[in-house]
Amino acid sequence: MADPELLRTVPVYPCTDVDRSIEWYRDVLGLEAVHVNPGPEVDHPTNYAVLVRGDVSLHLVRDVEQDFGKTGPCEAMFEVTSGIDDLFAALVEGGARVMRPIQGRPWGARDFTILDPDGNAVWLSETK
Repeated sequence: MADPELLRTVPVYPCTDVDRSIEWYRDVLGLEAVHVNPGPEVDHPTNYAVLVRGDVSLHLVRDVEQDFGKTGPCEAMFEVTSGIDDLFAALVEGGARVMRPIQGRPWGARDFTILDPDGNAVWLSETK
């Protein structure tokens, strides 16, 4: 069996409205759309997008077009380098839907989870 090097993992979140989710991830986490697939027909809703910020990548897929009929909610963890408490405070002040408030973990992390517009869990974690 081949032994390929695994480089990274990229979450793919199903959503009902890709354009709305693009805006949410831009406004909340600063991710920018680098690829947007407008769907197979002219007036068809956007069905796929790739968002990035630095080395972080997130894909969005319109749930009714997702292979295997996968729908939300899903969960992915995003590691942050510092400032988790300030980030949490700013997101709460901005109206984020908090699933799990910020807390310390036995393994040394501080983390919290918010929900995107489709209820997908966005887990943000800082390890010291």
